[in-house]
Amino acid sequence: MTFNNESSTVGFIPEGASLEEVIAQDTKELQTINGSFEEIGKRMYELIAKIEKDCEYRHSQRRGIFLANGYDTEELLNVPGNEMDENSPRGRILKAIREIYNAPKITGEGKIERVQVIFTKGSQGCPFKGCHSKTAGSDYKIRNIQTDKKLCINQITAHLAKAHNLLEKGNEYGISAREFYEHFMPQH
Repeated sequence: MTFNNESSTVGFIPEGASLEEVIAQDTKELQTINGSFEEIGKRMYELIAKIEKDCEYRHSQRRGIFLANGYDTEELLNVPGNEMDENSPRGRILKAIREIYNAPKITGEGKIERVQVIFTKGSQGCPFKGCHSKTAGSDYKIRNIQTDKKLCINQITAHLAKAHNLLEKGNEYGISAREFYEHFMPQH
């Protein structure tokens, strides 16, 4: 398969780097730690699914906040008051909504939290010619709260690890195999 590093605005690997060398380095690391690209990709998909489930749950809680405050709407502009005044109906509702959405906890993850969910303006395709995998248009920034290691993942980062044995390098999605295991795999 042909690899097109320029199909991403940030590149999947650093400019001038060899795809084969990047994959070989991670493969070597995985051999020394008894890991696999399959496990890394599976873990990325698992974290994405947990974050999406948490976001869906939080969205369902949003409706309850409006109802608990006596409003049969989810449009904040239809609620009287000032957003800056926490004693006004709009201010109380907005404060409660922010508390729900700002909670970084990922259900079932003790040391990993969600930092941010970014809805992109388009989808990212797989950089390997002939592979038509695409992401849903969301990036998930995560952080290991014990080590402060941050990483951005999405459907394509998981796909690249699982299907093409590639971990991105030189951008916010980039990580080595050893680093991923140390910071984002469950420790037994």
